[in-house]
Amino acid sequence: MIKLNFFSRIVSAYRNLGLKTKLLISYIILISIITVYTSVLYYRTSAKIILTSTENNIQETLRKNNMVIDQKMKQVEESTKNITVDEELYNIFNADISQTAYELFTLDRKISKILYRYFTQYDDIYQTTLITSYYTFNDTLQFVSQYDSCKSKIYKIAQLKAVNDIQWVPTYFYKDMYENVRDTNNYIYPYMFSAVKVINFANTNSGYIRYLDSGREKPVLVVSLKEDTIKDIFRNNIYPGDAYYTVLTDEGRIVTSSAAEGMAAERPVWLDDAIDKGMGSTFFVENGRKMLVCYDTCSITGWISAMIIPVKSVLFDLSSIRFYTFYSAIILVALSVIIAYFISGRITEPIKKLLVAIQKSGEGKFTTKIDVQQNDEMGYLIKKFNEMNDRIQVLINENFVSRIKEKEAEITALNMQMNPHFLYNTLNIINWVAIENGQKDISRLIISLSTMLQYTTHNKRETVEFHEDLEWLKSYVYLLANRFRGKFSVNYNIESSLLDTEVPKLFLQPFIENAIIHGFEGICSGGVIVVSAWIEENLRYFCVEDNGKGMDDSKFYEVMNSGTDSIGICNIDRRVKLLYGEGYGVRLLSKYGENTRIGVVLPNKISKNSPPI
Repeated sequence: MIKLNFFSRIVSAYRNLGLKTKLLISYIILISIITVYTSVLYYRTSAKIILTSTENNIQETLRKNNMVIDQKMKQVEESTKNITVDEELYNIFNADISQTAYELFTLDRKISKILYRYFTQYDDIYQTTLITSYYTFNDTLQFVSQYDSCKSKIYKIAQLKAVNDIQWVPTYFYKDMYENVRDTNNYIYPYMFSAVKVINFANTNSGYIRYLDSGREKPVLVVSLKEDTIKDIFRNNIYPGDAYYTVLTDEGRIVTSSAAEGMAAERPVWLDDAIDKGMGSTFFVENGRKMLVCYDTCSITGWISAMIIPVKSVLFDLSSIRFYTFYSAIILVALSVIIAYFISGRITEPIKKLLVAIQKSGEGKFTTKIDVQQNDEMGYLIKKFNEMNDRIQVLINENFVSRIKEKEAEITALNMQMNPHFLYNTLNIINWVAIENGQKDISRLIISLSTMLQYTTHNKRETVEFHEDLEWLKSYVYLLANRFRGKFSVNYNIESSLLDTEVPKLFLQPFIENAIIHGFEGICSGGVIVVSAWIEENLRYFCVEDNGKGMDDSKFYEVMNSGTDSIGICNIDRRVKLLYGEGYGVRLLSKYGENTRIGVVLPNKISKNSPPI
């Protein structure tokens, strides 16, 4: 409610301002809206282009990084497959192995050489071991007892998940993976990730594949790689200041990451989306900052590589554009105010002159004139003001004559107010005398005349309902029928729906009079008049037809252009056109020498504002 009142006060204050001030304010608001809208649109478009370009670049970088990672891991998997069919290893693990210390040591040296032959060409491999329940072969670190490696978590993972396929174990701390690790600070690479597989050695020399005999223990191959194998790939790329990368399993475990430890420990909100899509980008909020994350999935391990960048860092270069746009907008608005000031002055100056002239005219100085100095709308307005003053001056002069005539008419009207009253009383006395003397016809004539006089005297309306006018017409016909006894008769053929519609007052009387005086001229009897009224095609037709001598076109033209003072047919035509429009009025349907049909066409509406046809 308070806001509405405040807004109302602002609107009211604006309305009370001068025109020049309104123009200035409106122009400033318009320029400000356009400037702000253009600036925001430009900034958002630029930001979208930059973000899209950044997404594409990072996506391409991640795809190339994953290709390098996949290539390294594929090499490890190929070497793992190759040792599976190594004949020497097959013979060693398919034979009875003496578990004396000397025999195991000798065997360890032999197996180490074989593993060296398959895996030493890869600089990223930290250690390759074959773990059995009785010995760990090629354990170069020796942080764990040769007989305790089978108790490690990585050995159990291999036994559960890597019997048929290689299982990649994400980055782990060496001491957390193995039990009974010797206390030492000599971990060169304490964090590593590994490829593990239970190896069922096979011999293919005989032409078909022979696996280890039933009951022979299948060793677990553990190929451990340094965490820096993946980190080095990402370090070679250049990223914006606050950006960080991370490699995750689909369970959310971290393989490697450049993020702070607390950030890396949490399961990312975008991970599920990355698992579903495999490759793409999305936005999320981290510590109150909007972040862009681009991700791609390794085809070998299924691990998800992602780059997370604060959107603010990506759009840092747009800050200068934003400030430039802001200052440009201020300058543009300032220039607009100056220009608007001069333009509004040119617009309002003629208006000020016009206001001064109007004030003088209001004081009665209608001779005031303004020089027209321009041909635009304001010049046209000033010109019309001058013409208006001239016209007012003329009307003032004419007003004295008009007032004198009004006074005379008022006196005449007061004098005539007594005449109708006296006439009605006189007719009433004559009527009673006729009744007392048994002159019913005379009484009826007097009543008809009295009714007609009351209708025409008291009814000041321009239009009346048709049934009222029809009653007057019947009284009029009755008087004429008694005047011209036996000369004519009148029949009525009227649709009842027209009785309540409005028509011009006394509009059929001239046609009746014309039929009797002119149509039946020269006859003594046999004249017939038919008064008809009907509705056709949304029009009302009122027709007076007689069987008299008829009327040709020249005679009709003469009647329609009569200059007499009586209420004639031409008068009816003008009244109808004034009331309803030029499309309506009197129509002649006559055959000369046979009959005369004169009709009035009206719209089928009561309203006087009906459009003409």
